[in-house]
Amino acid sequence: MVSELTHGLGPTGVFLGTFTPRLDDKGRLILPSKFRGRLASGLVATRGLDRCVFLFPVDEFMQVHDRLRKAPLENKQARDYLRNFLG
Repeated sequence: MVSELTHGLGPTGVFLGTFTPRLDDKGRLILPSKFRGRLASGLVATRGLDRCVFLFPVDEFMQVHDRLRKAPLENKQARDYLRNFLG
């Protein structure tokens, strides 16, 4: 069971906690209104860990992506994680 969102946006701008997803009549994900201002410029959803979905404001996603791109490509674990994260 997924619990309600408990922590909101953390200091790095990413969601902390979990929430029960709701879809509108067109099948779109409804985000709590308190997050819409921070996400007005866009949102990136990526495959997370443990069957979770990571949601990032665009600027935060770019920072995370830049850090991940610096991982050595000869490291199979790094490649696998990057492939999963960007998949």
